[in-house]
Amino acid sequence: MKVIDKQLNKFLNALDRINNEKMIIKCLNKTKNEYKLYDPGNYLYRKLNQNYNKNDLFSDEYLKLVYVTLCAWNMNTRGARLTDFETFVSLLRQNEKLICQLSDYKIKEFKEKELKLIEELFFNLKYLCKQKSKIVTFSKTMHFLLPHLIVPIDRKYTLSFLKNNVNIPNDIKRQFELYKNIFLAFSLFSKTTDLTEYIDNNWNQNIPKILDNIVIGYEKLK
Repeated sequence: MKVIDKQLNKFLNALDRINNEKMIIKCLNKTKNEYKLYDPGNYLYRKLNQNYNKNDLFSDEYLKLVYVTLCAWNMNTRGARLTDFETFVSLLRQNEKLICQLSDYKIKEFKEKELKLIEELFFNLKYLCKQKSKIVTFSKTMHFLLPHLIVPIDRKYTLSFLKNNVNIPNDIKRQFELYKNIFLAFSLFSKTTDLTEYIDNNWNQNIPKILDNIVIGYEKLK
C-alpha cells in the first residue's frame, strides 16, 4: 500500500503544476488551437457526444460509432490493437449491467470505496485489446460510454505528464494499480478545482475530457 500511496502522491504533485486558472486556460487554448484541429477524431468525438444517451449505449449504431472513433483515436495501431468488432461488442454487452450501474457517477463525486466497480470492469474487459497493455484501450473505450466519469488516457500525454515516462507494467494487476492511482489523482483534482466553466461544444464537452485536454496542452507547451 505504501508504494501505491507514493505513486498517487506523485501524480497529485504533477497535477499541482496545472492547478491555477491562468495555467488551465493556457493549456486548454493550446489544445484547442493545435490538437487535431481538422482531424476525423475531433469530428467523430463531437458526433459521439451528440448521440450519447445513457439509456441506449449498447445499440448497434452507437457501438459502431464508438469503435470507429477509437480507430480514429489511433486505437487500432500496432501499439494498442483493438479486438475485432464482434468481440468488442460482445464484451461490452456482457458488462452492460455494470456499465449502466456506473453511468450515473461523475468523476468529481466518485468515492474511493466504489472503485471495486471499476476494478471489476477493468478485468472483465481485458480482451478489448490484443496487446498486453490494457490501460489506454480501457480508458478511451470507457470514456465514450461513461464520459462524465472516466478520463481518456494515453502514453504520449497522460503518462508522460504524470510519470515522466510511458512505461506500463506487463502484469495486469499492476496495470490496474497504475490505472487506479491515475483515476484517483484526476478525481481528487476535480473535487478541489471547478472545471465546469470550461465546458463547451467542441473538445471540452465534459470534465474528464477537460482534464485530458489540460494535460495535452501542458505537454505541448513544454
